[in-house]
Amino acid sequence: MEYVITIGEIAKTLLSSIARLIGHLISYNTNIKNLEKELQKLVDKKATEVDPRVDEAERNLEIIAESVIRWQKEVDDINQKGKEFLENDIEVINKCLNGLCPDPKSLYSLSRKAKEMTKKVLGLLQEAAKFDEITHPGPPPKIGSTFITEGIRDFESRESIKNEVWEALKDDKLSMISICGIGGVGKTTMVKQLVQEVERQKLFDEVAMAVVSQTPNIKKIQGDIASCLSLKLDDESELTRAGKLRQRLINCGKRILLILDDVWSELDFEKIGLPSRGERKGHTIMLTSRNKDVCNKMGSEKNFPVDVLTNEEAWDLFGEMAGISIDHHLHHTATEIANECGGLPIAIVNCKGIKKQKEKHLG
Repeated sequence: MEYVITIGEIAKTLLSSIARLIGHLISYNTNIKNLEKELQKLVDKKATEVDPRVDEAERNLEIIAESVIRWQKEVDDINQKGKEFLENDIEVINKCLNGLCPDPKSLYSLSRKAKEMTKKVLGLLQEAAKFDEITHPGPPPKIGSTFITEGIRDFESRESIKNEVWEALKDDKLSMISICGIGGVGKTTMVKQLVQEVERQKLFDEVAMAVVSQTPNIKKIQGDIASCLSLKLDDESELTRAGKLRQRLINCGKRILLILDDVWSELDFEKIGLPSRGERKGHTIMLTSRNKDVCNKMGSEKNFPVDVLTNEEAWDLFGEMAGISIDHHLHHTATEIANECGGLPIAIVNCKGIKKQKEKHLG
């Protein structure tokens, strides 16, 4: 009788183990299918919705939110782990078909792991649903990066002036300086070279520049400066825009170089929104103008006059543009062209006489 009971208990235990195995196997299959389905949803979400938005934002020089970058990485990681896990699942199924199923404990462990991975996948899907703004505007490119100064000839007569202006920019006691000279003499070119050096050496935290011209457009000047400073100005009145710009300049706690290029007449700083002399803490305003008196009226504390090129510099520039060397045969021609151009670099570069000399020389 005891022998029969023992057999019965063994059978009962065996049937119970088989039932548990079947239960774990069913649960395992369910969890595996859920993992496959949700993982595919996540991969599709990244590939068709998030990645394209990130790519477009990067093309537009926008900054990607750190949470989005982290999310992309986590999706790639869980996708890789999920693929490896599912490949292992195929081996488990094949073994079961051959009568080599893992023990219930191992099967339960695999099933639980699949469930945990699915939970993480669902969490990433929920997080992606909250991605309203995945980027924010990046800082504007540095002004110096927009200037092409490579190949610009450095003349001795300019270098000394440029060095003096550089020293003035480093002088905290000077809040406004100016570069003066007739049109085409190279004032703006010098400013561009100085701006690139300022940015290389980080002399100022920010640099803003606006071209004023003979007929100043206050809103355009405000907009150009604001754009350099990443300040958004809506299409409001000049007065409102001036108030915002002024507050941005005096309350930011940064050293700012403000450049007003091609100034023809005295400007109303209050109307534009530029700080007064007493408010320029760490700020420097640099003007370029054809008229030194205008700069003096605006409060320039130091003026740097730029004269025309010397005869030798003009001859050398002519020869460089024409692609020829100035020997005694061409000295008279070079002198005539230099005189005709008034020693102005821009006039020499664009002189028709250079084209004729090129053709004659090449012919």
